[in-house]
Amino acid sequence: LNVSWLSVLLITPFVLVENWAAVDGRSVFLLSSMGLFAAVGQLFSARALSVISAAQATPFRYSSVVFGLLIGVLVFQEYPTLFQILGAALVLIVLATLQVRSLRSNLRQKRSPSVVR
Repeated sequence: LNVSWLSVLLITPFVLVENWAAVDGRSVFLLSSMGLFAAVGQLFSARALSVISAAQATPFRYSSVVFGLLIGVLVFQEYPTLFQILGAALVLIVLATLQVRSLRSNLRQKRSPSVVR
């Protein structure tokens, strides 16, 4: 049973209730856009994992927390709590630290003569 059919089976009881109303065109557009962006995001994520290791890519997936907070503020006027701000700051600090360590490691490798065995 693939995911699409499972979704249809799980949604069907909610569609059969008496208060169900048809979805307007704007909502269909927004839902379709969400699906399209999710699919494109998944493709980019898969491409990234084919280029670098999962250990290198995983920290950057946490950046979605930061972008989620920014979108919440800019689009929905939802202001984050102190803990959300601290969490976003922690993510940014870790990403910056990993980037600095990676750059230093690359510089060390370029400076040291390569040993051929």
